[in-house]
Amino acid sequence: MLDQHRFRACVGAPSSLAVWVHQGPGRRAAAGLLCLTLLAASQAAADLVGYWSFEADDAADGSGYGNDGSLVNGPVFTDDVPATIPSARSISFNGADNTGSYVQIPHADSLSFTGGMVTVSFWMKANAADPSPWLRAINKDNGGSHGFEIQRNDAGATAALRIDTATNNQSKAIGPAWNGAWNHIVFSLNNGMANVWLNGVRTVNNSAYFHTGGFDNTADLIMGRSFQESAREYDGLMDDVAVWDTALNHGMALALYRPICGYDVTQMQTLFNVYTSGVPATIGERQWHAVSNLLLGEGQSFVWTNRNEYYLQLDAAGKGVASTNLATAAVDLVGYWTFDGEDASDFSGFGNDGTVESHVAFTNDTPTGTGRAAAFFGGSDSLAQIAVPNSQTLAVNDAMTLSFWVKMYTNTPSWTRFLRKSDESSARNGWLIDRDSGSFNIGVRYDTGGGGGLFNQNRLFSSGSEIDGTWHHVVIVAYDNGSGTTANGTTKKFVDGVLKRSETYSHGTGFGNTYPLEFNNQGNFIGRLDEVALWYDALTDGMAIALYDPVLGFDQTQMRDLFNVFLTGQERMVGGRRWKPVSGLSLGEGQSAISGDNIYLQLDAAGNGVAVIISGTLFTLF
Repeated sequence: MLDQHRFRACVGAPSSLAVWVHQGPGRRAAAGLLCLTLLAASQAAADLVGYWSFEADDAADGSGYGNDGSLVNGPVFTDDVPATIPSARSISFNGADNTGSYVQIPHADSLSFTGGMVTVSFWMKANAADPSPWLRAINKDNGGSHGFEIQRNDAGATAALRIDTATNNQSKAIGPAWNGAWNHIVFSLNNGMANVWLNGVRTVNNSAYFHTGGFDNTADLIMGRSFQESAREYDGLMDDVAVWDTALNHGMALALYRPICGYDVTQMQTLFNVYTSGVPATIGERQWHAVSNLLLGEGQSFVWTNRNEYYLQLDAAGKGVASTNLATAAVDLVGYWTFDGEDASDFSGFGNDGTVESHVAFTNDTPTGTGRAAAFFGGSDSLAQIAVPNSQTLAVNDAMTLSFWVKMYTNTPSWTRFLRKSDESSARNGWLIDRDSGSFNIGVRYDTGGGGGLFNQNRLFSSGSEIDGTWHHVVIVAYDNGSGTTANGTTKKFVDGVLKRSETYSHGTGFGNTYPLEFNNQGNFIGRLDEVALWYDALTDGMAIALYDPVLGFDQTQMRDLFNVFLTGQERMVGGRRWKPVSGLSLGEGQSAISGDNIYLQLDAAGNGVAVIISGTLFTLF
């Protein structure tokens, strides 16, 4: 059950309203850095006015506007379809001169385009062996004075967009699409500006055309031939033809090439409407929201499998849509750097690899005596640093856990930062781990002043005594309580499997940011680091404690899998054994035990945890 629901303004989006949800340690807010927003309807909705999927072996319009087409001269249907869209049927045109097959969609008000804008998206697989020049795939043209069409450029492989206004026959080369392969083309016209995308790449970028007089007309929309000129019949296949009465942006056009969730065009149109209006919508079992602060790139999507979450960015400002499972119980490890390969490769599975500068050393002085650790020698050495570029998964905002082994020498300077994701600006958010002044304690600093919280909040520094030149395991946990007060965050420090301190901090709208994760950014750290792990969640006390002496010597990816057995109640294979959720344990939080063939790990104070049970029923299964 969700602990808190509350609404507040989203940073950087003053016209929006953000939905923030928090579920406590181990069940963090699903959105992380993302703000689930109800955006003000500041953009015009993209209206799909025609969609012909050919799935029913006809030219029925699926847009809802009733622009059904007629099949002329017997086009046929085939199961040869593009691989990246949810299609089972395409239409085939025979290309016979003057008597070739085609689809004719009668002109209608919805196809007038009197606003000077149009977007057309379609797939084509042209017969490259046909020697005929200037073939027409799609056209809506009244004979050369007003209209648009996709044509073959002479008899070659290049497709071209032709635009007719008061200045006719304005051509924009698209790229090689008459090549016998499936190709996806999107073109948009917007009152004198043309854009074209071929297979997810923009090949015509804001190219001007003479718009005087406009391209609008009362001609029918034709697929497969020119309606005004003879011997221009298209020879090949076509699929998923869609027409909008506005100019889609770059992100939308790219998103149509590889649709998220395998959606068809009408479903993608629903996502575009969520993005432009800010009004949530449901597709199947998924509810989609408008979101901001995405870092994926225009038209790019991200599927977070463990969380059953989906994200799609639709503009350069980081806005888009997301389907997030707010009730998810799973936790996820988003960065895990072991240094065993004498590099900063990420073993979390999310690809958050770091760059190691030349003065970082690697040593076999490690907590376990195996593998490698990263070694640093101080001296303000700018070449003794590791930097991990920011990513969508590293941009934790409302909850996180940072686990690491550290061996810090007492001659490390005061306030040395050895882990940081911040630029330490009072106007922006971030976090860092440092030596607290000249004490022997490691502390954490939260900067949330950029989002209504407080700047330079030093926490967890008055206990631990970790700075003594020996190895210690440290876990830092932070999460938003959702209380709506200025002191609404909780942070904890565990040292060598013991909770040392728990404090509040002013959370504001969070500590998420777009800065890289830096190891030893000042070059002053003197000591060793090993097994650094960043979690996208606030782990429970039992989980944090369990990381100190992992059951069976598991690494953090295996511990993640055990935690998710506990949280989701679903059995899974981990380390070659089948683990089950269990109750009735009395080992203590984070403690494990082996009894014969059975293995037990308690993960909360109530005695719940996970186990491998080969024989007997020592404890009760859920």
